[in-house]
Amino acid sequence: MNSTRRSWIVLFLLLSLGAIAITSATIRLLAMNDASLHGIPANDETGLQHYLDYSVISLMHLIPGSLFLLLGPFQFNKRFRQRAPALHRNFGKIFIVAGLMVGFSALSMAILFPVIVNSFSTIGNALFGTALILCLLVAYRFVRQGNIAAHRQWMIRAYVIGLTPASMRVFILPLFVILGEDKIMPIMPALIWFSFSVQILIGEFIIRRSPKPRPGVSQTANTANA
Repeated sequence: MNSTRRSWIVLFLLLSLGAIAITSATIRLLAMNDASLHGIPANDETGLQHYLDYSVISLMHLIPGSLFLLLGPFQFNKRFRQRAPALHRNFGKIFIVAGLMVGFSALSMAILFPVIVNSFSTIGNALFGTALILCLLVAYRFVRQGNIAAHRQWMIRAYVIGLTPASMRVFILPLFVILGEDKIMPIMPALIWFSFSVQILIGEFIIRRSPKPRPGVSQTANTANA
């Protein structure tokens, strides 16, 4: 398989994975809109009331999160970066801002929302938000310094962290179907942490497999290839 074909296959797979979380966010937004117009359903078990009570934070999480997952695959597609470097840089600015909004809103939700699973899960959400914010800030610092290789590494770390909600659904939903909710809910925090840890390891594997900059080549001059 040539590199061009592989690049577009990876793009498609990442977009498909992100579409899972974007679909979930869209369903949540529609449910929030319906509940604001007609009230919370009597049998609601999804924590919808929490989202309505903190609607600004919820919107700040769901909408930028969808944008983050939509732009991410293009930012890491080599062909896209080479063919549209200006668009890559503009998308990158939006990607960072959207990611920071997701991180800060995740932190806020971990503090303000009542514990749905248990405190272990809440700590995980707080860690997710903090890690995402730190990775994006470090990535921005490196790109401002012209260190594109380091910038790319930290952007990859931020993206794989932000991709956790999507990959977590791929991993956990089949278990719900196979084992049932009664058996899954008690171990849900462990599954969340497992998904988060796997994402981090995948990100580090990708970083270490990525080609290193050639000696003597200016990183600043190769910004379009970041």
